[in-house]
Amino acid sequence: MPRKINLNPPPYNSSDLNSREWMDWFSTVHRRVGEEPFGLQGYASAGLPDPSNFGSLGPSDPFSSLIFIYDGSGPGVAYSDGTSWNIIGGGAGSVYSFNRAIGTSTQSVTSTLTAITWNSSADSSGSDVSWSGGNPTRLTVNATGVYRIGGYVTVGSSGQRAQAAAEILINGVATGLQRSGSYIRNSGTSYDYWTMDVSSTPTSLTSGDYVELGVGQVTGTTYGYGGSLTINCDRSKSEFWLERVA
Repeated sequence: MPRKINLNPPPYNSSDLNSREWMDWFSTVHRRVGEEPFGLQGYASAGLPDPSNFGSLGPSDPFSSLIFIYDGSGPGVAYSDGTSWNIIGGGAGSVYSFNRAIGTSTQSVTSTLTAITWNSSADSSGSDVSWSGGNPTRLTVNATGVYRIGGYVTVGSSGQRAQAAAEILINGVATGLQRSGSYIRNSGTSYDYWTMDVSSTPTSLTSGDYVELGVGQVTGTTYGYGGSLTINCDRSKSEFWLERVA
C-alpha cells in the first residue's frame, strides 16, 4: 500500500482550475509525487479510466477525483470533471503524441476530392496516432483527445490554367472547408508546381477516428470540385501529420 503524504487542501473557493492558486497546488502535488510514494492511482495516458467513475473534483474528497499520469514527458496529475480528464501542468505528464506520413512517386487526381495515399510513417512520438499500410490514406486516433491536423502537398500539371485545392477529411467525410489552393497558369512556360499548406484548428477526436488529406481539381464559379484536367500530386514532396495536444 503506497504511503500517503500530507498536502494542504486544494483551493475550493476558486472555480477557475487554471488559476494561479490551482497551479500552485497541483505543482506541489507534482513535486511531492516525484519525491516519494503517493496515494494516487497511476495510469498511462493512452489508457485512462472512465472519468465518470471518479466523480468530479470537489471539497468532499478531492483526492478521489485525481489520478497520476506516469508517462509522457514526465509525471503529472489529472483531475476528473465527471466527464473527461484534465491534465494539469506545463508539459509535465504531457499527452503530446504525433505521427507523420510520407509518400513516393505521384498520384493523379481529377475533378473529385481524393484522399492522398501515403507509403510510410516517417516519424512519430507516443502511441496516440498511428499509420498503417492496410489503410494508407489514414492517420488513426488511438486515444480520445484534442488534435491538430497538418501537412503540405505539392501538385503539378501539364494542363493550362490547372487549379487544385486541398481539404481535410475526418472519418471519410470532407470537412467542407478548402484549406489551400494552387493555380498553374502556363504549364511548360511558367513554374509547373505549387505546394499547398494545410492546417486545422484544434479538433476533438475520439479513439478510432481517422483523418485524411484530400486533393481535387477546382474550376468555375461554384465552391467545390470540378474540371477535366489531371492534377499530379508529387507525394515525395508532400507530408501529412496528426498531433495530439491535449
